[in-house]
Amino acid sequence: MATLISIGMIAAGVVLGLFLTVLVVRPLQAARRAERLARQQRDFRRQREQLEAKFIDRAAASGKPRGLRWSDVSF
Repeated sequence: MATLISIGMIAAGVVLGLFLTVLVVRPLQAARRAERLARQQRDFRRQREQLEAKFIDRAAASGKPRGLRWSDVSF
């Protein structure tokens, strides 16, 4: 009987521990995700002009469509 109660208390402790872990981990993950998104958006804004120039250079180098030259792209 005492063993059954001990197993039940251990199981309840594990369930409670998992529940508390979820309560703590999810907000931390959301905060990290938001921080990562903000950093990526900031980096993209900084690099946008270079990325646009690289795109035009690569598009012009591909020779497609044949006989046409890329002069500008509207992003």
